[in-house]
Amino acid sequence: MISGGYPGHTDCSPLVDSIGPTVITLPLSFLLAAPLGGCPAGALPRPAAGEPWRLDRSQGAFQLRRLGADGRPDAEQSFPESLPCAALKDAVHVVLESWELSLQPAAADAPRLPPPPAPPPAVVVVTAEPIPPQPRWHLSVGAWVGGSATAAGGAPAAVIEATSGSPGGLLLRGALLAETSREVPIGTGACSWSRLGLALGPGYRWRRGRWSFDVGVDAWLALLSASGVDVPGAQVDATADVGLGLSAEAAFQFHGWAPFAALRPLAWLPDRAAVAGTALSVDIPSLELLGGLGVRWTG
Repeated sequence: MISGGYPGHTDCSPLVDSIGPTVITLPLSFLLAAPLGGCPAGALPRPAAGEPWRLDRSQGAFQLRRLGADGRPDAEQSFPESLPCAALKDAVHVVLESWELSLQPAAADAPRLPPPPAPPPAVVVVTAEPIPPQPRWHLSVGAWVGGSATAAGGAPAAVIEATSGSPGGLLLRGALLAETSREVPIGTGACSWSRLGLALGPGYRWRRGRWSFDVGVDAWLALLSASGVDVPGAQVDATADVGLGLSAEAAFQFHGWAPFAALRPLAWLPDRAAVAGTALSVDIPSLELLGGLGVRWTG
């Protein structure tokens, strides 16, 4: 069913039932508002040349028929005979427009065009901040203070160390050890002894962010000094001492500087120090543990 409207009116109701396949609904208010009097035959709307419709008066009503391709009516609409000419022309115009719309192909019958090609995939360029190149070789110099512990007692100690190698990998390490004297009772007095040592050995460094962890093995060569305290005729004596040590350090890197903690267990060759100028001698402990806190700079 195709419904046609009339300007200025919204209330619609069927006017006359059609006998054809198309039914047109006109505004009832449009018909009620039309003046009575009818339209004479000479004033009826007529189709232009080539238009497939005609309007006739039949059985007390106006009959509007649409003609098919074979010349036979395929749609029909009736109007009251009392319609004046102006209202009849408007009604015919509305019905003809409705019929014209009904002849247009449905959207589903319209030819389907292929979908537009998909746009090319967007290319996202991610620019990462350049990572500053790590030096292939570096030099670290540091120092730490702590203590030395042996079976004969403890004493303050300090170590200066240097490390060369890759930021995370194999290292070459060197250290200089200085200890204060400690005393071992002997006779009526005591024997005071200390070490001044030098170490060299390989190591390895692991890095985890700002943290670094070093381990190493060191060969030590030290000068062992011994002297008598409250021993008549005692003199200072110095001998060479050799040993082997392990090392472990943990550091936190901060703008080139790194505070760190160090631990170094050492094993010296057994040694017996003689108090020069006397017949006295004393056993020097061969096991020693060094430890302390320090800071190093890496360039």
